[in-house]
Amino acid sequence: MAVSNSGQCPLVHSLAKLLRNDGDLVLDGSSTLTLTASSLQQLTRMFEQYLLPRTKQHGFLALPSHPADTASLLQLQFLFDVLQKTVSLKLINPPSVRLQSVVKIFPFKSLKYLELKQIPPH
Repeated sequence: MAVSNSGQCPLVHSLAKLLRNDGDLVLDGSSTLTLTASSLQQLTRMFEQYLLPRTKQHGFLALPSHPADTASLLQLQFLFDVLQKTVSLKLINPPSVRLQSVVKIFPFKSLKYLELKQIPPH
């Protein structure tokens, strides 16, 4: 996990903080979660590496319990739980960013609305 000097991944920390404060709006569908495609790629890599068993499961995934490993891991678990319940997602991709791999949306088990947006150059 890309961690800062404080031992936390900046993306995980900032997104977890945002969703702890305003996540109810995302979960009830009154607000759309907006992520860059590269941020979602980073999150899904971390989910695959740190949280998910290697078996292929479908439907809502209950994460295995971990003893309070690290603040970053607990925040990652929180994000995974919230993303599974998120109903509306907007993915944006700046024109200057070329994606090196596919964008996986497997964490979004409750997704009803997906918007894909390319940001026009200024």
